[in-house]
Amino acid sequence: MRKKIGSQNVVYVYLALLAIVLSAAVSGAETQGTKLFDAGEGVKVFSPLIGTDGTIYVRTGANYLYAVYADGTGRKWGAGREISVSSDPAVGSDGTIYVASSDKRLLAAKSDGAQKWKTSAEIIISLAPAIGDDGSIYAAAQDNHLYAFNSQDGTQKWRYPVTGEISITTPPVVGANGIIYIGSGDGYLYAVNSDGTLKWKSSTEINPTLSPAIAADGTIYVVSSKENCLYAVNANGTEKWRSSTSIESLKPASCPIVDKDGTVYIGAEDGYVYAVSSGGNEKAKYKTEARVSSTPAITEDSFLYFGSEDGSFYMVNLAETNADKQMTTYQADAELSASPAVGDDGKIYIASENGILWAIKRSSAKGLKKDAPWPMFRHDARHTARNTPIADAGSDQTVNDGDTVTLNASGSSDPLGIKSYKWAQTEGTTVTLSDASSAKPTFTAPALGTDGEEVKLTFRLTVNNNADMEDIDTCVITVEESDSSCFIDAAAD
Repeated sequence: MRKKIGSQNVVYVYLALLAIVLSAAVSGAETQGTKLFDAGEGVKVFSPLIGTDGTIYVRTGANYLYAVYADGTGRKWGAGREISVSSDPAVGSDGTIYVASSDKRLLAAKSDGAQKWKTSAEIIISLAPAIGDDGSIYAAAQDNHLYAFNSQDGTQKWRYPVTGEISITTPPVVGANGIIYIGSGDGYLYAVNSDGTLKWKSSTEINPTLSPAIAADGTIYVVSSKENCLYAVNANGTEKWRSSTSIESLKPASCPIVDKDGTVYIGAEDGYVYAVSSGGNEKAKYKTEARVSSTPAITEDSFLYFGSEDGSFYMVNLAETNADKQMTTYQADAELSASPAVGDDGKIYIASENGILWAIKRSSAKGLKKDAPWPMFRHDARHTARNTPIADAGSDQTVNDGDTVTLNASGSSDPLGIKSYKWAQTEGTTVTLSDASSAKPTFTAPALGTDGEEVKLTFRLTVNNNADMEDIDTCVITVEESDSSCFIDAAAD
């Protein structure tokens, strides 16, 4: 190992081709790194993502998707289990992997690599799919349509055509109320409702490229390589600002991410990562020695991670005010253009251009920042490209009067975690919940009316995630007369 201290107290560690351990001082904490996977000489590895069970998934330039153990013990899927793919994948809350296959279909695979389903129609997809808040899978195809598929069996729900012969230029992302956003080759950003109808197209030509990010207030941040700027688009489709008028030096090369306070971080052609305020002004910038196409990630302990095409992996301590101590860098043996993924335990996964997947861990590291509305590439470690929670109030139930009934919100999910549950009764005989803020409150089923008819109780569940975004679902509890009561009544007659 070789250590070099520069003016920014930068630590350079040269990684060997065999699995080794890296260590350096980062704010007094030890950092370690391990080689997890080698795709082979000359084979590019794209941005990794993390499954629900901690498995690391990577797509390679050879059109294969690999499952890799996070502990460094190698590939999870054996020979012959690789999936030939043509897009980056996304992982559902149940561990299902959604990815475009090389045979022109959307594929759903189980966590063991076995096929779950394929779409019946041949559609050429080269952009990553997104997972909607209702479980729909959204994919943009080269036939100029945005498709929605049922996650259970792959059946088509709808398709939306963009203008004329114009292709879709950005992978879909999903925001509040299930709105899907896509960029089009006609220069506009489109907002499509969850039923496949058009909500709006942007008021100005933006020429969107790369995957957008969505802030908590609904602002959509879109990169335009043609205009060499970052656009902020209001939730109604009007232009909010563009960086070319406020930060002329910002020529984006990576996708944007968004912090809790609305700060946008984005890599640029000039080798900087820029911090841009929600109003479009430069707040700070962090220098590398080459183009930054690696989308940053921000963590709970206020560290910013990103790679650079100078071959370095950067860790910026945003809480550190001393510029000389703020940044720590690892020197890899190849360019780093892929975006990092961050696990719940704070371990960082990054791929280099020479086909190697690395895991790096600071001993005191934290996971993704939970209250940031868009903290990393494709929003989260599963690359769902959705920043809203899914409320699930459970199945409707039929119970007997006097029964103890349990409501069940445990099926609710959010890629970054659920902050709160709130139950409220909206219809029927009033009952008392044991804890209206619990995922599983209980109550006693009320007696039937004087006419002996069944009673219907309706409950509304509101779920909030850590970015204070919410979703709502309802369930109905039908109360019938108990069997014992029916027997006694019959005997009395």
